[in-house]
Amino acid sequence: MKDIKAFLERYRDSHLGGIYYKDKIVTIVRENIGNKKKALEVCCGCGIIGKTLLESSLVETMTFSDIQDMSEEHEDFIQSDGLDNVSEKYDLVVCSPPWYNSEEPPGPFLSKKPSILWKDLDWQFHKKFYKKIIDILAEDGSLLVTSCFGARQPEEWVDMCDLKIKKVFINEPHINEATGNTYPSNYILWWTH
Repeated sequence: MKDIKAFLERYRDSHLGGIYYKDKIVTIVRENIGNKKKALEVCCGCGIIGKTLLESSLVETMTFSDIQDMSEEHEDFIQSDGLDNVSEKYDLVVCSPPWYNSEEPPGPFLSKKPSILWKDLDWQFHKKFYKKIIDILAEDGSLLVTSCFGARQPEEWVDMCDLKIKKVFINEPHINEATGNTYPSNYILWWTH
């Protein structure tokens, strides 16, 4: 694995959720799920969450997947729109997908980011993802997915997925002191079979 500190610095401004979620997801896995053998980060971008899980020794292997080709950054990479090109089973899947069913960015911060990072019209990404995850997640596996209250309430995802929500981890709004950007009130869904 490449040096994580240099990696984080290089991608400091090119992501949305990775820096914010990496420690939260590590804590959830450490305190609730436990170590896993085979993990997948979907919508990985530069893969900050997956690399942090690896560095924390909470997963033995991590496969990274994104619609953009990030194969130069990741040893085990699948270029895929969601789970379209993923066929193996995983013990842990983490995903920080686009959050908003909107043509326009919901705030000034997102207006500066490519729409692929935040826009999911008619929830098409989520519908495809939740339909296929049932075949990708191992029987004793866990799925962690980020979202925000401004997009949809946690219980509103249940109609798209045959998994069960085991727990909702709520995160209060956060202001990045360096940039002044506000991260909205959000949550991480923990799904299981």
